[in-house]
Amino acid sequence: MNAYTLREAADALGKSYLTVRAWAKNGLFPKSILTDTTYNYDQYSQGELEAIVGILDEHFRKHSQLQKNHTEVCERLQTAMDEYREEYI
Repeated sequence: MNAYTLREAADALGKSYLTVRAWAKNGLFPKSILTDTTYNYDQYSQGELEAIVGILDEHFRKHSQLQKNHTEVCERLQTAMDEYREEYI
């Protein structure tokens, strides 16, 4: 299974690492359940990352930022992660 760090997720989204890290810290970005055992980095599977990118690409067509009051997109992200993880991880 390919796994990607939060920094690689930020690159895939075209956002800075600091922005995506802040989203994660504030509960706007799904928490990872995978961890690199060598460096202790949080990681996302390729399928999780594809779901995140798809949902956020759609969101950023309408909005310039991801904010706490964008609860619908945060719920969609979490639902997509839960469904993917139940089926594949």
